[in-house]
Amino acid sequence: MLHHLIAGTTIGRGNGRAYLDAMERELGVAGRLLGLGVLDNLLPLLWETQPERFPLSGVVLDQAQGLIATRSTSPSERARPGYRGTALAHPASRLADGDHRRARDRRER
Repeated sequence: MLHHLIAGTTIGRGNGRAYLDAMERELGVAGRLLGLGVLDNLLPLLWETQPERFPLSGVVLDQAQGLIATRSTSPSERARPGYRGTALAHPASRLADGDHRRARDRRER
């Protein structure tokens, strides 16, 4: 989810039009209208309230050569249809609860 990044590099730099363009590119006319609602303070900031519904990651994925994700779902399921990627398990997810405690205890010593 990159909505916060896109908002920061567009709205945060005084370029609301670029934000609207990104919203429209991702979600069509409905996205542009949602963006207008945010810019006009009629809607809450989407990147704070609903980032999973409006990830705005397509702007970056369109330029990427690949995708590596650390989630349990396949990157292909999270990205646009037809996009290929690789899912990697996060190293911490492999630790059992006891292993977490032992690792924490070692760090505290």
